[in-house]
Amino acid sequence: MNEDKKCPFEKVKPGTPAGVAFYTVLFFLAGILLVSLGFWKAVFVLCLTLVGYYVGSTPDVVSSLGSFFDKVLPEQNKKIVVSEEEKAQVESMRQDLAEKTEEAPDNAPEDSENEE
Repeated sequence: MNEDKKCPFEKVKPGTPAGVAFYTVLFFLAGILLVSLGFWKAVFVLCLTLVGYYVGSTPDVVSSLGSFFDKVLPEQNKKIVVSEEEKAQVESMRQDLAEKTEEAPDNAPEDSENEE
C-alpha cells in the first residue's frame, strides 16, 4: 500500500497504545468542553472545528465551497433551457391527456329542476 494512500488515523486505531493515548486525550478535552461551555455551545464549537478541518483538508477551497453552496442554495433567477425534443415530448403528453379526458365519461350528476 502506498504511504500517501494510508489513512491518517492508522496509527491511532483503538486498541493500540497510541490509540489509547489519543482517545483518552480526545474524550478528556470533549469532557472539559462540555463542562465549561455547556452542551449546545460545545456542539457549536465542534461544528466549527469540523468546518475548519474541511477547509484545511481541501486543496481548492473556493471551488469546493462554491460547489457546496451551489447545492445548498441554488440560483434564484437561473434561466432554464429546454430543447426542442423536450418541448415535443411535453406537447405530446398534453395531447394524450386531453384525449383521455375527452374519452372519460362524465359521472357528475346533472342538476334537475323538476324535483320541486
